[in-house]
Amino acid sequence: MRIRERFLSWVLRRQAGGATASGVLRELPRKLYHKGSDAILQWMNRLAVRRHDEMYGARLDRVLAQSDANPCVLVLVPRILHYVIPCLTLARRRVAVVVVCNGARPWEVEALAQRFPDIPMLDLRPVRGSMMPHGVVLDLLLRHATRSFALLDPDLFVFDPDVFDELNLRRGEVACGAFGFTNPRSGLVFPTTHLLALDVPVIQELMATYHIRPIIYDRTPQHLVEPLGSLGLGDHNFPKHYLSFYDPLNLILAMAAYDGLQQRILHRDESAVYHVGGVSYLEQNVTLDYFNARLLDQPYARSFRERYRKPLFGTRDPAAARERVVRGGAEKLLEGIDRTIERVAEVM
Repeated sequence: MRIRERFLSWVLRRQAGGATASGVLRELPRKLYHKGSDAILQWMNRLAVRRHDEMYGARLDRVLAQSDANPCVLVLVPRILHYVIPCLTLARRRVAVVVVCNGARPWEVEALAQRFPDIPMLDLRPVRGSMMPHGVVLDLLLRHATRSFALLDPDLFVFDPDVFDELNLRRGEVACGAFGFTNPRSGLVFPTTHLLALDVPVIQELMATYHIRPIIYDRTPQHLVEPLGSLGLGDHNFPKHYLSFYDPLNLILAMAAYDGLQQRILHRDESAVYHVGGVSYLEQNVTLDYFNARLLDQPYARSFRERYRKPLFGTRDPAAARERVVRGGAEKLLEGIDRTIERVAEVM
């Protein structure tokens, strides 16, 4: 997305939230500072990946080789252990899991290793206090993997283990996901990365053939304008039609559709698989605050909940968080959240 579009989008969001013009102007220097420092950190992280690419590739190969079958890969980012622990507990009932640590603090990595000592881990070690962009991590995984795998979001709870069996790819399929979306203009259906099985050798072939990577693209590469245009996709209609860019992996999956490769979505309901959303990037809203407060209040989080006392989320008190949800007009969501928390508690 262009800088101008990003800036206007931020201004509109602030105004929609009740901010005045003068308030937006007062916030602008701080916003620019954080954006600038974040850009520098990400540049340093990309540089580190390029410099140590072969080393990371060799380590990834060793980690993936420790699984007898194609594993699920979970990317661990900071301050989400209260999601990751039940996520892994549920997943390991049926599949092997590999954890890629992306900016998680040393004590978080150690705590997870102590709880799951048999789970292979790869530590990417980005610049302290940062994490590598999702697309950069995907690019590293897909370029170096020597076997297929499934992506598993850290805030996703698979209550029905049969979901993992249903993800097994069929003949002619390049991807199968638990969730997905339809591009309304083209009618094409794409899975999302929340829980996504990938035919990695085929993905690698697509990357090599079309000279593309699983990263964010602000514009359609010139050499792909015509083939994507034949599908009704392009800068006028990105796969996620509500975005003005290609989300990580979207460009590759679009070219898979061009090549006639199938992509399947399971369409299971929340009783089988539940995705919270917004956790990896510390999105703040009243319902997520309530989710955080309820999970941190569970017995399994007792050993580390005090380390998450920093004002990262709205409140740590479940009752206060629940009241904020009601005041925010999202009371109808509470029943589903409470039911999910109860099911998490049953398996922990």
